[in-house]
Amino acid sequence: MPDGEEQDDVRLLARAGDGDRAAFDTLVTRHQAAAMAVARALARDAACAEDAFQEGLLAAYRGARGFRGEASVRTWLVGIVR
Repeated sequence: MPDGEEQDDVRLLARAGDGDRAAFDTLVTRHQAAAMAVARALARDAACAEDAFQEGLLAAYRGARGFRGEASVRTWLVGIVR
């Protein structure tokens, strides 16, 4: 991912941490394929994968203020889903 897009991700995540749901939705749209691929790889079936994906997104939204920037936003989000 280009540096500009990663910087945009960090800004969007900061806004999400302040309660901006649209900013978080943009991040989800941008990174959902990677997060869902991990959920599918680890789950027993499609329903479990979807549940893990949704639970991970909820945890990420609630924990957005805790992002420390030690990894890309994509890696952070996928790690939470995992």
